[in-house]
Amino acid sequence: MNTQIVFTLKDLLMSLLWIALIVFVVFLIVLLIEFIRTVKLARTMIAARKEEIDHIIQVAPGIVDSVDKITGIAAKGVDGAYQGAMSIVNKFKK
Repeated sequence: MNTQIVFTLKDLLMSLLWIALIVFVVFLIVLLIEFIRTVKLARTMIAARKEEIDHIIQVAPGIVDSVDKITGIAAKGVDGAYQGAMSIVNKFKK
């Protein structure tokens, strides 16, 4: 008694498609689980450092204002140095 099992190309491709779909769904489930773990970890870290974060948020505008003032002063100094150097260069050109 000879038994033959015949697979058509369509059957083979459909089987491969189903296997790929199952692997993709498992991958999405693992990815979703890791994303949920990451969000939980971020929430706990933020909750643990809430006071420090609030302090930084309150202090940051003052720091930005100071940086703006310092860069304005530095820009004026650089512009003055440039103008002085150009005046010396212009004197040598004449």
